[in-house]
Amino acid sequence: MSNELSEEGKTPEFLAIGKIVKTHGLRGEVILAPYRILEDDIREISEVRIISCDTEKRLKVDSSRPHKGRYILKFEGLDSIEEAEGLRGEELLVRTDVIPRTSAEWLFLDQVKGIEIVDSSGKQIGTLSHILDSPAHPVFVILTNEGKEMMLPAVDEFIIETDIKGRKLIVSPPDGIFEVYDI
Repeated sequence: MSNELSEEGKTPEFLAIGKIVKTHGLRGEVILAPYRILEDDIREISEVRIISCDTEKRLKVDSSRPHKGRYILKFEGLDSIEEAEGLRGEELLVRTDVIPRTSAEWLFLDQVKGIEIVDSSGKQIGTLSHILDSPAHPVFVILTNEGKEMMLPAVDEFIIETDIKGRKLIVSPPDGIFEVYDI
C-alpha cells in the first residue's frame, strides 16, 4: 500500500498520519509522532490501519491526547505494555475520506513534488520541492523559476488557496521575502 497518487490530481485512498515511536505507561498506550495533521483533527480519528507485508490490521482509537508535540493514543483491545510494544515503529494510516479536508490537503501536499506555487498577484514563484518539519511549523521549500531554493513558512497566514486538483498553491508571502531571496 502506498501514499502515492494513483492518477494525477486524485488523492490516494489511505494517508499516513504518523509513526508509533514508543509505548507510554503500562496500560497499552502508545506515542504517535504525527507527520502533519492538525491537533483537533487527530482527536476526530476513530479508526486507523496498519498495512505491512500484505496484511492489514484495523485498530479502533479509544482515546487520544496531545503530549509534547506528539499524541498519546489508546486503542480498543490493547491493554498492556506488551501488546502495545508490538506496534512500535508502525506507520498509522487513515482513509482520506475520514480526514478533515484541511488535514488531507496538508498530508497530500507533503507527498506531491512539483505543485505550482503562485503569489496572490498571479506571479508564478516556482514549484514545491518538499516540506521541512520544524519545531514551530512546517516550511515549504520552493524551487523558484530562477533556480533558487526559497523557504516559506507553511502557515495559514500565508496560504490563500490550495487547489490540489489543479496542482496549484496560491500564497501571500511575507513582505520582503522576495528581496531576501533576490527574486
